[in-house]
Amino acid sequence: MDINECWKGIDGCNQNCHNTLGSYHCTCDDGFLLQSDGLSCQDVDECQLGNGGCEHICVNTEGAYRCQCHIGYVVDSIDAQNCIDIDECIDINHGCNHMCTNTVGGYTCSCFKNFVLASDNKTCVVVDQCEGHTCDHTCVSVPGTHICYCDTGYFLQPDRMSCSDDDECTMDNGGCDQSCQNTIGSFICDCNNGFTLSNDGKTCIDLDECLVDNGHCSQECTNVAGSFECTCFQGFIKDTAGRCVDIDECTDGSSDCDQYCTNTEGSFQCSCETGLFLDSNGKTCSDSDACASGLHGCHTLVRASVVKLFAHVMMDMS
Repeated sequence: MDINECWKGIDGCNQNCHNTLGSYHCTCDDGFLLQSDGLSCQDVDECQLGNGGCEHICVNTEGAYRCQCHIGYVVDSIDAQNCIDIDECIDINHGCNHMCTNTVGGYTCSCFKNFVLASDNKTCVVVDQCEGHTCDHTCVSVPGTHICYCDTGYFLQPDRMSCSDDDECTMDNGGCDQSCQNTIGSFICDCNNGFTLSNDGKTCIDLDECLVDNGHCSQECTNVAGSFECTCFQGFIKDTAGRCVDIDECTDGSSDCDQYCTNTEGSFQCSCETGLFLDSNGKTCSDSDACASGLHGCHTLVRASVVKLFAHVMMDMS
């Protein structure tokens, strides 16, 4: 009776066992090769023979193989050994800033006129038209050309390159309230004596000199636009040095005293001879009726008319 070695597991086959009359033999799966011992199976590297029929890359696997494609290609869905080119530009321009051009196995980005490709080979930047420019101050690159600009306080010359100082004082005095002084690239407002420049840098406001040490006036200081005036109190007058000195009304004849004049600081005082009194105007003297006023000091009251008569008689005798 034939013994089925394959059933009893005594065949020793690596993969497949086939029973025969009085014996058996071993076989291997597809992609494997039976070795000389008749038992062992070794993987066949299909890639060694004609690259496995792959157009690009052949990758061996256990008992089989597969084809792969280079970057920029994809395996053909109909024939898995062939590779077809990928049109990267279909996918939202594939990141190109301006234009995308498909190539065999890849793509290239390009730019519109007056633009160049940046180092990332995707972004387009304006050609630097200012390279080697001849602008005096600032150059701004624009597509196809460049524009020169001047700093504040300068204006562009007809050659569109040179900058010259702009004399701001020639137009509306630079907006200055009083004096305008042009400087290179700017201007400065200034004020006349007696004025000071306000915070806006243009308006001049009057300087009240009287606020500081009374304007150095000895008595009264009066502020006026752009200056000030020193004046003296009544009874004083300026000397040659501008100081206020007392007026001696008694010597210059301005007192109008009837009899005696006494000068005082800033004024004067009139007085009368004994027996006379100063009138209410403070200047003229009148006879004083000492008997009527009770200032006589006499024991017997004598009428004022008698006294006057006696005074006249005495004057005639003298």
